[in-house]
Amino acid sequence: MTKYIFIKELREAITNFKFVWLMLFSVTLIPLSLYLSYHQFQLRQQIYEMDNASYRYISESGIGYNTPDFVAEGYRAPLPENVLSNASVSLLPYKVTTSREGYAIENESVSDDYLTVLFGFLDIPYLVTMILSLLSLLASYNLINREVEEGTLKMILSNPVPRHQVLLAKLSSHYLLFILPIMLGFCTGLLLLGTGVQTAPFIQTAGMNMLVILLFFLVFFTMGILSSVYFRQSSRAIIVLLSAWLFVALIIPKTAPIIASLTVPATSEENFIREREMAVRNFSEEMKNEGKKLAGSVFPGKTTEEIANVPWDSESKMLYETEMAKITARLTEEKNTFIGNMERTYLNRMEQRDRVAKYISVISPVSCCNYMLNEINRAGYGQVVHFYTQADEFQKQVKREIYDNYIFKNYYSSVDDGQYARISLANGFQPDQVTVPQFVYQPESIRGTIHSIRIELLLLTAYLLLFFALAYFGFVKMNVC
Repeated sequence: MTKYIFIKELREAITNFKFVWLMLFSVTLIPLSLYLSYHQFQLRQQIYEMDNASYRYISESGIGYNTPDFVAEGYRAPLPENVLSNASVSLLPYKVTTSREGYAIENESVSDDYLTVLFGFLDIPYLVTMILSLLSLLASYNLINREVEEGTLKMILSNPVPRHQVLLAKLSSHYLLFILPIMLGFCTGLLLLGTGVQTAPFIQTAGMNMLVILLFFLVFFTMGILSSVYFRQSSRAIIVLLSAWLFVALIIPKTAPIIASLTVPATSEENFIREREMAVRNFSEEMKNEGKKLAGSVFPGKTTEEIANVPWDSESKMLYETEMAKITARLTEEKNTFIGNMERTYLNRMEQRDRVAKYISVISPVSCCNYMLNEINRAGYGQVVHFYTQADEFQKQVKREIYDNYIFKNYYSSVDDGQYARISLANGFQPDQVTVPQFVYQPESIRGTIHSIRIELLLLTAYLLLFFALAYFGFVKMNVC
């Protein structure tokens, strides 16, 4: 009897216009989405190769390398897995530049199309969570109540067949016919990409995407059946489901960052950069005042030009350099401590705000799926943190190998506001023979990615079990008369 119900549901679903429409949608829009994302990937790859080649030419030829203000650069290479999350990749850090004061991060700028930026990219996470999730509800909202209205469910249950088998037969048959076109479109799109991205990590990532997508649609199918069980009228069931979809797909994800910003106020990145630059200027001004005070006692009444003409090996010049080195060391340590505390406070605040936003948003299974797909495709928040960590290590390496080997001796005057600096090299440091530090971004490992999405995976599984349990108990107690 269960096999008969399964075959009956398959036949009804295949002859339904919903299946035909879903098939056309899947085999056209999904491959098109992957093709457009692959085009963006190729564009990113070209930009990366040009930027990296330009920097390597400058660094290897020594242009500007023998100066204390040398700027080291590093770029994040595009990964084939990013094709599956084109929209989120555009928000990832792309470039790190070092300086004597610290490093700076720049995001990529691939598309200058205003409409593309305005309406977003048509990538796999968007198709799955925004469009196909809605279609899954439309495909399951009347699986039970339609047969109650037509009286066929009463005839089926008059036979000696357990109700849970009826429920499972309906769920499995319609779910199978729903995911087949989607998997067909997904596989077709992957084949059309050719060998340009068909690497082992990409195939592994694509497989993980399929598993997450299958689980996500199963959650929404059980949600549709749950509504179909508890609402006898199909029109009422679809209204409730559309309202629920609006809540989990739009309201929760959009309001979570707003609530987090109100709960954990944090300054913007632009304001933080301004505050840090102001702090650096304040320490520079303090060092200048200390230097002028010292110059007033060592070189009383002398201008900057006159101090510059004093012999380097004179007693007064050596005394000034010794005392100024102590002042510079003290203020540099104070500056580094103050700036470091500023950065830690800012990053901790931002991390706390992002954590609150994430905890609120994962109430929605749509957000859970979005987080999981983007992290798996190396385009999630974890990659941002990973990039910043490696950028910090890159800055430390450049500082250790280059910046710290230039010794600045600043001279001030108590008579005027002039200033000049004498730059010397550390013992054994030869700028033209030092290897230029290279930034090679290493994405997070598969094991680290799986560990980072474990909470979302458990929540999505919990939603599935909850919806199915409610649908099962409701169907068992349903009065079909």
